[in-house]
Amino acid sequence: MLHKRLPALVLSIVLFLSMAPSVKAWDMAASGEYTIVSMGGALTAAIKADDTLWTWGNNKYGGLGDGTTTNRNTPVKVLDHVVSVSAGGGSTSAIKEDGTLWTWGRNDWGQLGDGTTTNRNIPIKVMDNVAIVSAGEFCTFVIRTDGTLWKWGSIGGSSSARKIMDNAVAVSAGKQGAGAAIKEDGTLWTWGFNEYGAVGNDTTTDSLFPVRVLNDVVAAGAGNNCTIAAKSDGTLWVWGTNEGGILGNGGRSNSEHYFKNQSYPIQTIPYQLTDFQTAITTDTTKSTGLTVSIDGKNVKFSDDSAV
Repeated sequence: MLHKRLPALVLSIVLFLSMAPSVKAWDMAASGEYTIVSMGGALTAAIKADDTLWTWGNNKYGGLGDGTTTNRNTPVKVLDHVVSVSAGGGSTSAIKEDGTLWTWGRNDWGQLGDGTTTNRNIPIKVMDNVAIVSAGEFCTFVIRTDGTLWKWGSIGGSSSARKIMDNAVAVSAGKQGAGAAIKEDGTLWTWGFNEYGAVGNDTTTDSLFPVRVLNDVVAAGAGNNCTIAAKSDGTLWVWGTNEGGILGNGGRSNSEHYFKNQSYPIQTIPYQLTDFQTAITTDTTKSTGLTVSIDGKNVKFSDDSAV
């Protein structure tokens, strides 16, 4: 089962960063022409209702997939028959209707999964039977149709696919190889870069292997050195760096686990945001990031991918 549903609140996976697309692009999105959008590394990728994939923005590493490295301020068509897309830190990953995964763009950390570290400016096929993809900063994670979770790029990574775990139903890629995955039993597992406590295991030591940090989780997002998770009881939990107040905890914390690191306060274990207590709807079949809608108002939590 690749998604879970509970009533009331809508919680879905999307990427956010400071770059804003053109007014024309947003007008088209508002009209319903685009159905899925992902932003990362100063580029935007969007799927239209006819399942065509379009990209625009920064193209320094070929992340637009149009065969050039020329920046575009209007959408260009890249692929047909696309059902999911995730834009990372200069790279883009897309799943087609037949379950094939295609990647392109920045590849200096092996984040394209093609067995090389060569940038690509056109889509290349790298895997079959893929259900979910999340492209982060310098890394990519995928869940295949059999529930196995795979990674390539960044910390402890490789330019070729490596299996991480079985029975995964959702994944979110974060900074420098960090990730968060939910298993079928609702347990949340995290790993990767941990200088700011984003793994949530009460250390600041990087973790090359998944660590179990929470139970009864229905949605999670790995962000820029921080992580957020929603549990089945409607509670929202945060940990990692609190630079700029990104954790949204108003300075409250478990005091023994909240301290200064390089001038940024960090939370090394999950902390419950007490102002959030409601039912949640999740759909992890369409990729990446985290938006929470409460009483009709959207609260947007930053995901990674901006560089």
